[in-house]
Amino acid sequence: MYSCDLNIHGIRVRIRTRKQEEIRRLESFCGLFLVPIGPEPESGAELTDEDELDLLSFLARHDIFAFHAAAYQNGSGKGIFLPGGAASGKTTIAFSALSSGYPFVSDDVTLCRQEGKDFSLLPFKTYLNLKQDGRGLIYNVLEHYPKDVFGSTHARVIVFPEIVTEDESSIKRVDDRRTIFAGLLKTAVWVGDNVLRRRQASVLEGLCSLPAYSLFLGNDHKRRPQLAIELLDRI
Repeated sequence: MYSCDLNIHGIRVRIRTRKQEEIRRLESFCGLFLVPIGPEPESGAELTDEDELDLLSFLARHDIFAFHAAAYQNGSGKGIFLPGGAASGKTTIAFSALSSGYPFVSDDVTLCRQEGKDFSLLPFKTYLNLKQDGRGLIYNVLEHYPKDVFGSTHARVIVFPEIVTEDESSIKRVDDRRTIFAGLLKTAVWVGDNVLRRRQASVLEGLCSLPAYSLFLGNDHKRRPQLAIELLDRI
């Protein structure tokens, strides 16, 4: 039996499996959270390879919920939360923020934990999925940047990115809470347990109190990727 420990933001869980390649996959996917094998985890649970895919539900039981979203902290110290679907531009923005020297949180899956009136944005993955000339590329951040480039931040602004056909990029304030909630609803990674889902919905409702914007990425963004960061620095 093979095993590895994950320490995901203070929540420890040990994964056990009979397949060594499964541990290698975990090491590749969750390398940011691996801790040395030692005593049994002080808290958390033990999962096997059969229920490892339920990791997000396990985290939800500890009030950590996942979103399809990127996140980073801008030059003013604001946590920028970027929920979005596939091909919305969130990974490109996250990579531009990383290239600008801003603390990087995540590019595709961001964990969110409510702490009083604050919402902490926590990293989950260690690589970015980039597209270049129509080809998908895996970019392992840890191969090019030190591990301390990753950090957590408090969400201060919600930005819904969208790639459009217009020539110029633009940003627009979103004031309607129903629109904000709908955008979050589409990007939340929902868990199966009804009690947890109600807690998850409560987090979404709380996030709706934050300032929100729609960011439309036009053709000029293709020529100047840092444009999105410049626009977001102004809000």
